[in-house]
Amino acid sequence: MKGFTMSRTHKRAFLISAAVHAVFLILLLFAPDVRSRNKPNLDNLPPVQLVPAQVVDNRFAGGRQAAPKPKKQETTEPEPQPKPQPEPKPEPEPKPKREPKSKPEPAPK
Repeated sequence: MKGFTMSRTHKRAFLISAAVHAVFLILLLFAPDVRSRNKPNLDNLPPVQLVPAQVVDNRFAGGRQAAPKPKKQETTEPEPQPKPQPEPKPEPEPKPKREPKSKPEPAPK
């Protein structure tokens, strides 16, 4: 079996891949050191004062504040309007009384 020969493109891809991996390795090794140099000294900070949770919860409980009440405006009562009087209904004309018709008497034979 003959040895594998790499083309020019394969060689370039291999070298670029090796270079990128080398950069990642350098970052992995030296990044924590660079990061620790920039940390401020935490020994001289004042202690933290804790506030009870009940105080904080009571302050923000209840949702929105109510809107301010509008000022009372002086209102003038409208003058009472007279009630319209209903028109008198015309009285119906009396119907003439009908007299019952009498049955005609049968004619004599």
